[in-house]
Amino acid sequence: MKNKNHIHESVDPRVFKKKGSRLDFLCPLCGVSRSITKNFKLTRANHIQISVLSFTLFLISYSWLGGAGLIYFPVVFCGFEFWKRVDYKRDIPCESCGFDAMWYKKDVPKAKQLVHEFWSQKKSNLSVKSEDN
Repeated sequence: MKNKNHIHESVDPRVFKKKGSRLDFLCPLCGVSRSITKNFKLTRANHIQISVLSFTLFLISYSWLGGAGLIYFPVVFCGFEFWKRVDYKRDIPCESCGFDAMWYKKDVPKAKQLVHEFWSQKKSNLSVKSEDN
């Protein structure tokens, strides 16, 4: 191992700049520079998409639902909100070491278990690749 600051030789120390990053930070476990490009909040474009989709579904189902088709707006809104948060949370774990700040904030032993699972999976992937060569 050439550099003492890295946790493992399979951790890539190079910095990859992402366009339009909303948050730049260092991973607290491995020290690799990270950036998050996604946001969990709904944008104006998302609100327009929600309105258009809800209105379209309302017009399609108006003949058999009538005014009760207005229920589509809160359902579509909740679906968009749920998906934006899931998509944001998928971007948080570190690609190099598997550290997830959201889990660390909620449950430290679970975060530790996830990091151990990430490294055991990475070791098994490396061993499979070495066997192929």
